[in-house]
This record gives sequence, C-alpha cells and structure tokens, in this order.
Amino acid sequence: MGKSGKINLRLLLLCGIALLILIVIVLLTISHRNNRLKIQKDYISSLNNDYQIILGVYANMADMIYHLYIDTPYVKKSFARGVKSQDSSGKDRCRKVLHDELSPLYEQLIKYDFRQMHFHESDNTSYLRMHRPDRFGDDLTGIRPSVEYVNDKKDYAKGFEEGKIFNGYRFVYPLFVDDEHVGSAEISVSMNTIIRQLKERFNKEVNFIILKEQVEKKVFKSEQSNYIEWFVDNDYMCDRLINDNCIVLQERLTGESVAKIKTELARNREKATPFIVELDIDSVPSVLTFLPIKNFRGKHVAYIFAASDSTPFSELNNKFYHVFLALIALFILLVIFSIYYQLSHTKIEKMATFDALTDVFARGPIMQFIENEYQQYRRYQKVFSLIMIDIDHFKNINDTYGHSTGDLVLSSIASIMKNNIRKSDSVGRYGGEEFIVLLPETQKENAAVAAEKLRKKISEHAFETVGTVTVSCGVAEAFKNAHSIEEIINEADKKLYTAKEEGRNRVVT
Repeated sequence: MGKSGKINLRLLLLCGIALLILIVIVLLTISHRNNRLKIQKDYISSLNNDYQIILGVYANMADMIYHLYIDTPYVKKSFARGVKSQDSSGKDRCRKVLHDELSPLYEQLIKYDFRQMHFHESDNTSYLRMHRPDRFGDDLTGIRPSVEYVNDKKDYAKGFEEGKIFNGYRFVYPLFVDDEHVGSAEISVSMNTIIRQLKERFNKEVNFIILKEQVEKKVFKSEQSNYIEWFVDNDYMCDRLINDNCIVLQERLTGESVAKIKTELARNREKATPFIVELDIDSVPSVLTFLPIKNFRGKHVAYIFAASDSTPFSELNNKFYHVFLALIALFILLVIFSIYYQLSHTKIEKMATFDALTDVFARGPIMQFIENEYQQYRRYQKVFSLIMIDIDHFKNINDTYGHSTGDLVLSSIASIMKNNIRKSDSVGRYGGEEFIVLLPETQKENAAVAAEKLRKKISEHAFETVGTVTVSCGVAEAFKNAHSIEEIINEADKKLYTAKEEGRNRVVT
C-alpha cells in the first residue's frame, strides 16, 4: 500500500473515532433525557402514592362511620320522617332531632379532620348540613353530580367535588328504609385536611389550586370570599385556609419562576397530566410537582402541587455535563487534530511530490511516472517519448547575477513548460538546471514538435534581470531493445548533449 493509502487509512481511523465519540454523545444525551423523565415520574409517583394513601385512610374511616353511626334504624327513620313530612315545621323538627342526635359524632369527626356530614333528599335537595345547619333546602342538581349519581343509581360514590360552600373529597352513600330509597348521606374531608396530612405524615410541602370558573359556577356568592386569586395565574384560585401556609408565595419566587409555572400550566391544562417545574424557591433550586385533580365526572378542575429539593436532578445534571463536556472537548480536539493531520500530510505529500523551487514534479515522482509508462509500453506497446531539457549557460547566470536570480529563472522556465504541455504530459526537475518531460502515447516526431514549442516559448520570454534565456532539448522515443527507463533517458540525454555540442538553443531527435 502506498504512502497516500496509509494516510487515508489513518485519517479514516481518526474520523471513525470522532464519529464514535459523536454517537456516544448522542446516546449519552438520550440516556440523560430518559433519566430525567424517570426522575420526573418518581416525583409524580411519590406525590400520587402519598395522596392515594391519605384518601384511602379517609375512605376507610368514612365507611366505618357510615356503617356504625349513619346506617342505623334510628338515624335513617329520623331522616325519612323529615323527608316525608308535608309541612315545613315538621321537617324542621325532624331536622333538629337528626342534628342533635349526630352532633356529638360530628364534633368528634371534626377532631379527625372530617369537614362535612351532609344529608340530601332523593330529589337532590339539601336536607341537613351538619357544618351549616342553617343552610338547607337548596337544589344540588347540576352542582353536585355525586349526589345526583347516588340518588339516581342508588349506589355508593366517591371523588373530589366542588360544593356550594366547600370543596373536598366526598364519600356519598344511599339511604334506605324498609328497602325504600329515601335519600343519601355524605361524609367528606377538605383539601386542607388532605394537604395537612401529607405534610404531617410524609413531610411534604403541598398546596392546592382550583379553577376560578368552578368556584364562580358552584360556590354560593356569599362563600366565594373563602377563595382568592392565585398570583401566578388568575385562572386559578386558592383556598384561603390553605393559602395561609402557601409554599409558593409571591415573594419567594422570581419573575422567571412565575413565568415557568404559568407556561407549564397552560401547556398541560387540556391534557390534565401530571408535570413538574424546575425553579428556584427562596433562591434554592427546587422542583414543583403538579398532580391534576379531576372531579366526579372526570373533568380536570384543580391541582395539588408539592415542593421538593432538586437534588436528584442536580446530581444527574452534574454527572451528565461533566461527561458531556469531556466528550465534546475530546471530539473537538480530535477534529482539530484530524484537520491538522490532514493538512500536515498533504503538505508533506506535496513536498515529496513536487520540487519546492519550481513546483514541477520532483525526480522521484517523475521517474515513477516514466516507469509506469514503460510498463504499459512493454505490455501493450503504447509508445511514449521523453524530452530532456537543459538551460544553456545556467552557471554563468548564477555566477553573474547570483543564485537567487538563478532560482527565479528556474521557476519561470518550469512555469512556461507547465503552461505549454498537454494535460496528459508531465514535467519534472531531473536535477540542477535539467528538466524531463514525459509525453504518453507520443511518437518521436510529435515529441520533437512539442520540444520545439517549449524551446521557442522559453527563448521568446523576457526574464527579469537576465533578459533572454535559451534551452537545449534532446528527444527520445521508447524502443524495443530498452531494458529499463534508464536506457531511454540516456538516449534522450545523448541527444541533449548533441544539441549542446551543435551550439545550444535547439532540439535534437
């Protein structure tokens, strides 16, 4: 394999290594992205699991309360008598009896953070709110889908729901007296309770926001003061009780962090999917995990969100950027080295191929070209010719004008020759002031014409300082008896010697 082939292989190897590094960088970036997604899922799963545990605890407690204290003959009959009473005073007496009966229980429930115990007639009319006994008789149809469902299907229902006074997670049970459906009973916990439990049991800083349109649509006008607009996005509102301990107060966030939250809320609102936001809280890198809350009908109406430290992301990013930057640096260095290597070897190859002074082929390459033509001649009888050219009285030029002028003459004559030969021909510096021209597929007669053209062009050229310079040329054609290129070159050299003897500035064939 030739020198150029070795250089190309080395360059190909360097390019292969650079490509491999680039592939590793891409795979590293993909892996980093996947790891980030996994961490995001871990944040979301952690909050969701804790949230479901708290809901599960209260669901079990609500079932126990229902079975032990509500689904009893006395309570159900008291409720049924009031529901069936035809006059308002009778309803009021029965309502008071039921309220007095359940008040001790309700006071205990409040201690366990239950917020509501609410009875509804079978037509969805509010019968008794233990938390607001003076509020009754309002129609909950279109306001409380869970109540509608239970009274229609006569089956248990649970889920988050906005109410006319409070929002919360509700457990609604059908009530029967002698197999007759008389209405429903609800036990519920507020989001404030759930958030407080998340903090106490799982050490999570959690908050709650609800869509403003839901508050305006569902809550009594007189009760809407329980909510305030969220400063981050006025499409959402905060429960005042929860907001007193809000983890995202305005003074804790930068404008950039507020913009991030608002952007992600807008992006995820229609999809109603969990998401996280990386931001600074009190100038500390943090993560907000948003968990969408859907109401009983499956419509997204609210979020709970938790603040956490961003250590997993920080550690992942530090590892990624260290490796990534190291690979990028290695890649850049390799690219720079490859370019330098290519340029260096191109320069070296050019130096080995071309004569530094005249920029024609050096002796080694021109001899190789002649050898290649000689082999073609031996195998296929493709004739070729050589022209040996020597500058007349060149020693006098050096002695009279100096070697720098002599060098200018050499380079000028080389340039004239390069510009006046065919593309298929080659010219090289044979040594000193001697040049050799290779003419493939050219017989001696045509080579002589080419030599005469070169001689004439050189003799007509006005050289700086020196003026006129002439050359002598010897022409030889490849011949059958030649056993090597040296014999053909010697033949051309003899003709050149003859040209010198006959007075120079001529071509001899």
